[in-house]
Amino acid sequence: MGLPPPWEQSPELLSLDLHPSGRYNMWAMWIGRASWGSGLGPLRGTDGRFNRFTLTASGFTLTELMVVVVLVAILAAIAIPVYDRHIRQTKASEARSMIGAIVAAEKAYAERNGVFLAVSRNSYQDFLERLRVDVKESELFDYEVSMVSGKDSFTVTAWVNSQGVKEGLPASGFLRYVYNINSTPRGRWEEQLD
Repeated sequence: MGLPPPWEQSPELLSLDLHPSGRYNMWAMWIGRASWGSGLGPLRGTDGRFNRFTLTASGFTLTELMVVVVLVAILAAIAIPVYDRHIRQTKASEARSMIGAIVAAEKAYAERNGVFLAVSRNSYQDFLERLRVDVKESELFDYEVSMVSGKDSFTVTAWVNSQGVKEGLPASGFLRYVYNINSTPRGRWEEQLD
């Protein structure tokens, strides 16, 4: 003996849309049950009655997706230049470190010999033998010591080389440290890496 049809089990279902075959419309829902179906069809509860049938739609609207795309684009427009500047500064720190070593070596050389030493660009042997600084370790920059004035002043310049250009630094870029014993402060940095 089977259960009676749903419209006889509950008076709320009398208004169901019946199919010509006599079966009730599976898309019809009735209010009064707390349990939800899975979206696959009506479910029978523990009392044998049919529980609420739901068809849940999930997803994002086009407007919501467009808002997310716009927000991501704004964040990218802000973050990419900041990231590029950070990368350039990181690469420039290599030159600052090497310039610091050259300045210390020039001061030591001046103490021994009474004058600062001028070294032309790409004179790796002079840097290594006379100043005892291995500038070959620096891959992105070429170094020179110029504008030497006895034991008073000199300028160390780190020029961007071809490898530095390949790494995204400007071809005419440089970092420069100007040392003058008679000025305060004694050293001044100049930079053109943008």
